[in-house]
Amino acid sequence: MEEFSMEQNNLEVQEEESQIENVKMPGIIQVGTLYSIAVILMVFVSTRLQTTLGFNLGGALSEILLIMLPPLVFLILFRFDVKRVLRMNKTGFMNFFLVFWIMFFSIPVVGLFNILNMLLVKLLFGTVEIAQIPVGSDALAFLPACWLLAFLQEYVRNFCLEG
Repeated sequence: MEEFSMEQNNLEVQEEESQIENVKMPGIIQVGTLYSIAVILMVFVSTRLQTTLGFNLGGALSEILLIMLPPLVFLILFRFDVKRVLRMNKTGFMNFFLVFWIMFFSIPVVGLFNILNMLLVKLLFGTVEIAQIPVGSDALAFLPACWLLAFLQEYVRNFCLEG
C-alpha cells in the first residue's frame, strides 16, 4: 500500500512540474525592461510624490503605483498567468515563524554592518551625514510609517521584483 502512495505522490509531483513548465513566462528582455522602467520611475517620480504628499502617503503611492503596477499591467496585457508567474503560493504558520526569527536575528548583523560602513565612510571622506526618516513622534504617527517601511515595501518588492 505504501508503494502505491509513493508512486501516486511521484506522479502528482511530475504533473505539477509539467504544469509549471507549460506556463508562459516573460523573457529576460521583458523583465529587464520592466525593472528599468520601475527604477527610472522610482528615481524621478518617487521623490516628487513623497515631497508633495508627505512621507507616508507619498511613499505608499510610490510603492504601489511605481513598483507594483507596471509589472501587473504588463502581465495582464500580455495574458500571462499572474498567479504562476509571480509564484503566489499559500503561506502557513511555519513560513511566518521562520520569517520572524530570521528577521529577529538579522537585525544585529545589519546593525553591525551599518556601523562598519559608517566607520569606512568616515575614514574615507571625514564626515558622515545621516538623514533621518520622518517616522512621527507619537504612536499614531509611528505605526503607519512602520507599516509603510516594513510591510508594504517588502511585500511589493517581493511580489513584483523577486516573483
